[in-house]
Amino acid sequence: MTLDSSGAASPVGTDVLIIGSGMIGCALADRLTLDGASVRVCEASELASGTAPHTARAT
Repeated sequence: MTLDSSGAASPVGTDVLIIGSGMIGCALADRLTLDGASVRVCEASELASGTAPHTARAT
């Protein structure tokens, strides 16, 4: 799996490009790599640094 925080790298040779490295993005990247896909995750800042309102809300 390739992690790219700059967004400048080209996803050539990548099967799946995931925008966002939150809980869902990281879980999806993990599952896809286990299935043999070449995955690139792009994040605006640090890995898992943001919080989406629907994942942060306690139920």
